[in-house]
Amino acid sequence: MDIIRGFSADLILCDVLKSVEALAAKLAGYRVAFYSVTLPLWSDRTGPSVFSSLPAPTNMPGRAAVKLSWFVNSVRQRRNRRLIINRSSGYRIVCDFIKSACDRLGFHGSAVNWNTNTGVPLPYFPSIPTLIMCPRELDFARADAERLFWIDPCILRERPAALPLPPIDDKRPLIFASLGTQAGGTSKASRWFESVCDAVLSRPEWQAIVAVGPQLFPGLKVRSRHDHVTIVETVAQHKALERAMVAAIHGGLNSVKECIMAEVPMAMFPVGVDQPGTAERVRTRGLGMVGRLEDGPTTIVSMLDNLLYDRARRDRLRSVASKWRRLESEDIGARVVESFLG
Repeated sequence: MDIIRGFSADLILCDVLKSVEALAAKLAGYRVAFYSVTLPLWSDRTGPSVFSSLPAPTNMPGRAAVKLSWFVNSVRQRRNRRLIINRSSGYRIVCDFIKSACDRLGFHGSAVNWNTNTGVPLPYFPSIPTLIMCPRELDFARADAERLFWIDPCILRERPAALPLPPIDDKRPLIFASLGTQAGGTSKASRWFESVCDAVLSRPEWQAIVAVGPQLFPGLKVRSRHDHVTIVETVAQHKALERAMVAAIHGGLNSVKECIMAEVPMAMFPVGVDQPGTAERVRTRGLGMVGRLEDGPTTIVSMLDNLLYDRARRDRLRSVASKWRRLESEDIGARVVESFLG
């Protein structure tokens, strides 16, 4: 608290996962707002969890499924809270602080939402203004959508440390494949990359850049084939997407936003966390297809073929990207933050 009181700030922006820091800043008398780099992670009576692959509800069974999924999540989070409190004195102190701070700030009942997708259970506070770093139209309808501040895509374009692209043949369609920064965290990832290589190698007219990450690179670099498949540890993804015709990705929100802005259709193979829900939203919008990490070369070839030559999907991507570029040019995020300052 003493450190926070020593700040000289008109507004403190906290990641939505930093609920403890947000409470401390509120207690110190600062204006506070949340920002979220994912789609909303807290319960909603209308919208399904981004951690699930549930589609947008269109009928009573669909609405019941959403309600049930959030109920199950709340039970799981309560159980996890009890387990962690019993095992970790540090987490017990955190929970005690949250309760004390909420009492002092008058946050009670629906003003404290513990039904969240935060890994270690942490609450969300609806009364704290929240920026969502994504245009609203990507998400499903939510009961609280009007309360949230949906801004532009927030794409990072200047990355001086990014490695240059390998040679690319402009006469052949380029497939870009990556499972993001967590590629080495799943035992299925290596097999999936092998399947992607086999899929591309089965089509001589294709070429691919496959970014496998530093953990998997030593074992997969032998799959590189001159002018056909290039295996790299990492690459400037935004630059690769400028040249790609299709992207095979994990469905992380940042990668999805980059694909949309580059007008590149997506074959998505979710690994976990918020990726299943994000992928389902992209599929519903007609901007990509969803597979599984277990899918073999034949299935992957079929998906890539479909995405390469589906003109209607490219038209939809072009339309969405055009709207998002307009949002970018309007500096919505900056104007929202200025509105918080009064």
